[in-house]
Amino acid sequence: MLKFLITLLILLTQINAFTFDKYQLINGYPFHIVQDSYDEYGDTGIMLKFYRGTETEPLLNLVLENKSGSCSSRSTQEGNFKIKDDTIIIYSHWKRKGRAYDSPIGDRIQIFKIDTNGKIKEKSGRVYIEKHTKIKDNSDGMNYLFTPPKTAKEKALFAEYKKSVERIFEASFVVGKEAEELSNEVYWGLQKKEKSTWH
Repeated sequence: MLKFLITLLILLTQINAFTFDKYQLINGYPFHIVQDSYDEYGDTGIMLKFYRGTETEPLLNLVLENKSGSCSSRSTQEGNFKIKDDTIIIYSHWKRKGRAYDSPIGDRIQIFKIDTNGKIKEKSGRVYIEKHTKIKDNSDGMNYLFTPPKTAKEKALFAEYKKSVERIFEASFVVGKEAEELSNEVYWGLQKKEKSTWH
């Protein structure tokens, strides 16, 4: 039965080579990977979903790409993913254009593992995000990404800002050299899109 299932998955992978569906064994479990386009309330993008076997509810469901706003004020999230052995790596990059002052810019990498029961568990994540444009003399903790905090109050504001980003983006905040390394990893991760399969 398992051999039949594997053969079927291989055939389906070949049939769907130029669609938004992909079938792959991860840590010995068959997964159906789907990219669904959406267009809602002025936002357009792609949802990435991982279904195990023939299950109808995805074990992992997240925004891979998103665009919002007009040509003069646009916010964009670009994404890509890589599967290696029992690991799923998600690369995300946010940028803004024009008057999208309140839109984020930055990078994130999320790492998920397929465990021995075929479940998807988040192992780790790193993020660097500027939630809006830098505003001079603003008391927002984001300013301390550019000027290190000195007083106890400034350090508390910076810690609060990082905590907020970590909650929203579900990853650990990194700064300095770690943020530069993250940006570089995301850049190269986005260069390796399987364009013939996914777009």
